[in-house]
Amino acid sequence: MKTLKQSRGPSRSVAAIINHPVRARCWDALAERTLSPKELADELRMPLSDVSYHVRILRDLGVIELVETQPVRGALRHRYKAVERPHLTRHDIEEMAPEEVVADATRISQLGFADLSSSLDSGKIAERPEHAAVRYPMDLDEEGWRKAADAYETLLDTLFEAQAESDERRGPDSPSVKTIALGFLFEKPTD
Repeated sequence: MKTLKQSRGPSRSVAAIINHPVRARCWDALAERTLSPKELADELRMPLSDVSYHVRILRDLGVIELVETQPVRGALRHRYKAVERPHLTRHDIEEMAPEEVVADATRISQLGFADLSSSLDSGKIAERPEHAAVRYPMDLDEEGWRKAADAYETLLDTLFEAQAESDERRGPDSPSVKTIALGFLFEKPTD
């Protein structure tokens, strides 16, 4: 089973995805599950022609891929999934324009906080003792900053490994624990 990539390919244009709300919503949904343009259109409550257009752009950018074609009433249903999840690492930031970094981080935080809000509202966050919520303001020197950044990079690598290993162990009908990892390490503006 092919797993979601942890780094962006050269064809990815953050601005082309993030700056268009329909495209961003399609990519977000396809990062979590396999869907057809029709299923996406129904979920987003948008015209199929609009959603299909944005799905084609995402495919051409290389961030989603066709994974299944099924005959349905004399036509073919194409189902897609993301080959990359929306994320932002130090390596991505080095290659991006500042406005792309801000747009990408904004989108990721909006998604993350919506997911967190859902877990809080439903009480799901209280069901497992391993759930975590941390806000830890720090006052670091440059060496401490690099150590914290390295720790986040290691955590990200571990999360991608956990997903890949789970994908290998799990069959298509196996139960799963739907999980969101939300992490930010950022410099606070001076007071």
